[in-house]
Amino acid sequence: MSIVKVGSLIDEFERNLNELKSMVESKQNERFLTSYVWMIDKLERDFVSKISELKENLDELKDKYVTGLDNHNQFDTLINLCDDLDKIIKDILKFYKTKPGYSEINLRLNNNLPILSSKVKSMKNRFDIIKNQVKKFTFDDFYL
Repeated sequence: MSIVKVGSLIDEFERNLNELKSMVESKQNERFLTSYVWMIDKLERDFVSKISELKENLDELKDKYVTGLDNHNQFDTLINLCDDLDKIIKDILKFYKTKPGYSEINLRLNNNLPILSSKVKSMKNRFDIIKNQVKKFTFDDFYL
């Protein structure tokens, strides 16, 4: 798997998260948030599947580049962040399947969305570090 594919998956996850945040903050948020079947489908399609795909691609990328890079902690941290995101999203998904009231949903999402945003931001920063290391690694191999 390529670095570009992983970067696009992280960007897509961030776009989906921003879209969810804008729906929670919109004037019609009650209509969106209490549409249980639609939200469950959205969470599974836009978040759970993307996180699992991202984690698989990171594992492949780690196997490909960790032999040449001295610092494999960046990959491990990214994979741990994926696990954290997966855990939070699956918790929200499980909560949605119980069909809670609007106020409970709003409270849960308002508590979890900032956590998700900070983890995605941290993930992007870590990925930029890895991307620069991989570019340096491949550049040095090519010219040595």
